[in-house]
Amino acid sequence: MKKIYISSWLVLFIFVMNNTNVFSEDISLFYAIDKSHKVNKGLAHAKKKIEAKESAVTAATGKYYPNIALDFSVIHLNDEIGMSLDPIRQALIALQSNDQVSLANLQNMITKGAPLTPEQMAIVSQQAQATYNKLLPEFYSKLKPQTYPLLTLTVTQPIFTGLKIPNAVKATKAQKNIEVVNYDQAVSNLDLEVIKSYLSLLLAEANMKVRQDVRDGIYKHQQRAEKLLETGLIQVNQKLRADVGLANAEKNLFAAKELANIARIALASVLDMSSENLEVTDSLKYFDFNEDIQPFLAKTQEKNTNIKKLNYAKEALQAKSNIEFADYLPTIGAFGSYQFIEKGLSTLDPKWVIGAKASWTLFNGLERRNKYQAAKLEVEAINDMQKEVSRKLALLVRKQYLEMQVAKKTYKMLEATLIQGEENLLAATKRFETGLGTSFDVIDATLQLEGIKLNRLKALKDYYMNIANLYNTSSNVPDFLTFWSNNQ
Repeated sequence: MKKIYISSWLVLFIFVMNNTNVFSEDISLFYAIDKSHKVNKGLAHAKKKIEAKESAVTAATGKYYPNIALDFSVIHLNDEIGMSLDPIRQALIALQSNDQVSLANLQNMITKGAPLTPEQMAIVSQQAQATYNKLLPEFYSKLKPQTYPLLTLTVTQPIFTGLKIPNAVKATKAQKNIEVVNYDQAVSNLDLEVIKSYLSLLLAEANMKVRQDVRDGIYKHQQRAEKLLETGLIQVNQKLRADVGLANAEKNLFAAKELANIARIALASVLDMSSENLEVTDSLKYFDFNEDIQPFLAKTQEKNTNIKKLNYAKEALQAKSNIEFADYLPTIGAFGSYQFIEKGLSTLDPKWVIGAKASWTLFNGLERRNKYQAAKLEVEAINDMQKEVSRKLALLVRKQYLEMQVAKKTYKMLEATLIQGEENLLAATKRFETGLGTSFDVIDATLQLEGIKLNRLKALKDYYMNIANLYNTSSNVPDFLTFWSNNQ
């Protein structure tokens, strides 16, 4: 019994492993959007660019703090540096020697009553010079050795830079905000791509169903035509028309299935998943959308990512202009240094030093003037660009809203045409079955009804796509998802 139990579980496990493709993965539009955010590499790239700009902001803010550097070096000179006072030493020896000669001459006059002869004075002078030369040290001081190391700690602290540092921080923050907006724009574009792929798959499946119904209807008609031909109630050409209609319907059905497969592969590609057994759970049906155009116009001017990027770019350029203007102002900073190794220090070199420094450029060949003028012109240029982009976005919103209204009216107007087409097909079928109509009438009515259904589905897809475009232009795609989900 135990062996049978284990064998049963083993067979079930093998069956499940070999038939995992029998299970389908149901995907709603909301789930598809959420999944795309998790797997899309473009969003990951945009996030990393935000992180990079955050580091740039931190680096710019770090300019407020002191700069501390520890430098080590080994210096070798062509010769040692020293100071020699030998001329002073020689002068002292000469003075002292003369004094000794004078004293010896005076002593000789007192004792012997006669001065020294020149030869005797020369001998006394030579003896005195030799004695003093031995007694007096060399007048030489070594200031720096020929080879010596240096270990220096240097601290600099900016005090006033003409507001360059706060404007640099402001510029980097604006650049970071641009990357944040780029990320939001990437999210909106990805959402729109998923919505388009999802609606395309819904449309392809709906078209496939229409083609399938048409094929089934023509097949039934072809079977009835074959029976009527056998009884002699219709001619061969009517049966042939039914055969041709069935062949065309099967061809159209095959094309519709392939288009549905392509649409499914496109959606699966965006979601980074297999297209096999991917099933969409939402349906392509009409829900009324009665929003006025004015809120979209207002939100577009307030929240559109292109306008936001231009606003932040203007902030960055204005900060750049302020930085260029700061070159007209003086810069003030404090500094200090400390030498850890005294071997290389002379008696004139300090072990540590602190101080302050002010610098003011009075003229630099009109360079700063032209840079400042260029920065101001860039700000003026972006002002003009803002006005132009605002105008074009307002026009785009009106175009998308009008296209949405056209698709909406097209869908509603085709409703009456659809009812009429169904009645025409029903009447043509009854006339054919009673011998009052032809197979041509039935096929024509079927194809006419098929065209109406397909056009109606396309108008419905365009209707929702234009609504999504409206929300995307106003950078508010989540509201479209709310509208869609609430009506599913």
